[in-house]
Amino acid sequence: YAQAQSRSEWIKFDQPLAAERRVGFLGLGLVARPAAEAVRDMGFNVAAWTRSPKDVTGIEIFQGDDAFDAFLARSDIIVNFLPVTERTTDILNAETFSKLPDGAAVINIGRGEHVVDADLIAALDAGKLSAATLDVYHTEPLPIGDPLWTHPLITIMPHTSRRIRPANIVPQFAAAMRALRAGDALPQLVDRMAGY
Repeated sequence: YAQAQSRSEWIKFDQPLAAERRVGFLGLGLVARPAAEAVRDMGFNVAAWTRSPKDVTGIEIFQGDDAFDAFLARSDIIVNFLPVTERTTDILNAETFSKLPDGAAVINIGRGEHVVDADLIAALDAGKLSAATLDVYHTEPLPIGDPLWTHPLITIMPHTSRRIRPANIVPQFAAAMRALRAGDALPQLVDRMAGY
């Protein structure tokens, strides 16, 4: 609609029902899970690709590298929440885009290092992808003159998808303090071997 508006065109586009849209989440950790559950609760067909086993009602889980291609093939929209590791750097590349359904859309909330920008632009220009929304970049703020700024199929956000606020961090901090005082295992420890 934004493109039609920029041309002063009154066009009605076919809008599929939420249940007809297959949204795939790359990652289903602390940040991604509430988002995936919210999208599921709006009626979308939701799946997630994860490294470790997960069991979330109403979300189809694709676990491990062997399930990646099947996950991509069923996803009309992919939403990236992955951490940056050696294995996930440049994961949003030409090969990944080629395995998505034609006209798929990409949302990157993870890190700029996940996206090969030239591959993203090429997939959009070729019509393989219909849109991309980016909230993170290789360099922030996004430099003036970067081609991402002016691409008509890319929406640029200034790294605002999840702002850390006391209301969402204090409960996590308090839970960690309670566990520490009780001598229990601390929640959300970083696994140095996994890289996150």
